[in-house]
Amino acid sequence: MVSNRTTSPHGPLRTRTLRAAARAIVLVALLMATPALAETVHLIDERQVGVGWWANTTRGSLAGNTVGVGRSERVALYEPSVFATVPLSIGEFDLALARSSLETLFEGSFSYDGTHFPVGASGTLDLTFLEAVWRFYPLDRQHLRLVLLPGVKFLQTDVSVGTNRRQIKASELNVLPEIGAMVAVKPYPRSILFGLVKWFDWTDDGTSLHQLQLEGGLSYLIPAPSDDYVGWRITGGARYRDLSARKRIGKTDQVSFGLESVGPFLEVSRVF
Repeated sequence: MVSNRTTSPHGPLRTRTLRAAARAIVLVALLMATPALAETVHLIDERQVGVGWWANTTRGSLAGNTVGVGRSERVALYEPSVFATVPLSIGEFDLALARSSLETLFEGSFSYDGTHFPVGASGTLDLTFLEAVWRFYPLDRQHLRLVLLPGVKFLQTDVSVGTNRRQIKASELNVLPEIGAMVAVKPYPRSILFGLVKWFDWTDDGTSLHQLQLEGGLSYLIPAPSDDYVGWRITGGARYRDLSARKRIGKTDQVSFGLESVGPFLEVSRVF
């Protein structure tokens, strides 16, 4: 088990994560209390397929066991996604695919994968998420739902860091258990107002991965012109995600990276 969380480069990021999580929880509470404001994805009983777009600002960090941490200031990112929902007898099954790519300058003197970058380096961090989630309803009323969201997330990470003289590339695939919960209310016909939290924290010998995701928003089902289908669902809101990892990549040097992202999202789905 990894026991030196407070002395590793990962420690300061975890402190900022807790502070940012507190601010995000307040944001979700406000969204839940204000029907005029912004649902995360797919909160319904019907079949649907859709696409999403998340515009966010992201702050990142890279580090090894030696020589500091390379940090990136906030960068504007766009994360596209596709998703589908299938109703089952014991709830719904969600499948979502998303991709995010951060291209930035990591400032400061730091090491990564056994290589020292004395004055910073340009870097690219590509993340591909494939998520499978089941939805269960311990509380299911006409205008109020509590939803539990156990699932699994496949996370493909590709890191490239370099200067004119040094270049490091690393790639890793992780399969991660995930748990989440959501409160959804129907303030108006065909509308769903919600707040959601998803979380995983996985640690074993030499590896530690953590994610906290918070969302809040409003979903509206556009009436269908006929009875052949249910219609189109439009969802908008705000999303916060903190993702960090510490593990051995490539050489024996233990490395870490972290990303903190926040911003609005929009989704459009066809409901059958």
